Amino acid sequence: VGTGAVPSTITATVNASIATNLSPGFYTGAVVVNIPGTQKVVNTVHVGLKVFSPNETPRLQVEPGGMAFKAIVGGSAPAAQPVTLVPEGAASLAWTATSTVASNSSVWLSASPTSGTTTAGTPSTVSISAKITGLAPGTYSGTVVFTPVATSGAAPVHLRVVLVVASGAGASGNLVAF
Repeated sequence: VGTGAVPSTITATVNASIATNLSPGFYTGAVVVNIPGTQKVVNTVHVGLKVFSPNETPRLQVEPGGMAFKAIVGGSAPAAQPVTLVPEGAASLAWTATSTVASNSSVWLSASPTSGTTTAGTPSTVSISAKITGLAPGTYSGTVVFTPVATSGAAPVHLRVVLVVASGAGASGNLVAF
């Protein structure tokens, strides 16, 4: 229970001494915020907590699960896009990133940084970039593979990336995100 002024930030935490006594599973709850005198007096924020089994293999969560870039021949490279890495089932996971592209294209895809350690409290952010110099109009596909340290037992995660390079003025439009 707390009080405060609007606007404000509310931080919900898990009491470690209680969490260590929970059985593996998914727990849900709600934080109810009452703001008298507003159009919506009661606001409910639903929360979830996943408790992993000690012998469960950790996972590396990568968000988003895929991305697309678009550019015009002779134009600027598209802006880099962020990817967030979060460990699941472990307090932290060391990882490396490698970029690969289809064999019929030059190396246009990169990730930075290419290694790090992500923690539950401080997820890693990786910048994914597409370089268009020397590319002809067309659709290019690539993959960034995030590989957790082998001793974790966590499986690699593949991030699909698509680059569409258009020939000129009619190149505006939306790409389908996935």
